[in-house]
Amino acid sequence: MRALLVFTLFTIVGVGLSAFGDNHRNAATDRSASYQADVYYFGGTYRRLLVETHEACDQFCANDARCLAWSHIPKHEDTAAICELKRSGGIPEAQPRTMSGRSARHEDIFADPPLHDLPKTTDTALLFTTELAGGPGS
Repeated sequence: MRALLVFTLFTIVGVGLSAFGDNHRNAATDRSASYQADVYYFGGTYRRLLVETHEACDQFCANDARCLAWSHIPKHEDTAAICELKRSGGIPEAQPRTMSGRSARHEDIFADPPLHDLPKTTDTALLFTTELAGGPGS
């Protein structure tokens, strides 16, 4: 059930970002594409820092070429606030009070290719090829 909730959240955020076209990718060079409240990115941690705010954590990630994502766990009772820098996008998990985000580098690496770069399906070489594995004559 939790996985379905997280999947739905990511789907809604993805649809919202796609409404901006390519302009949101250009704006993402200075900051993370978005913050996600109550989400922790599990895995890929290569560095932990004592950082008070998620904005500062985002800045550390933006200034580190290896960082593709981050998670900020706020101060709670006897524990200090921690910023975890990630070498991958991580696996999103629901975790109250935690804030996470992905760097502009992550968005650039995993961005969808522009439609004009995809092969056209009306290309006769693609439509009538018989050299496909498992096709007639193989």
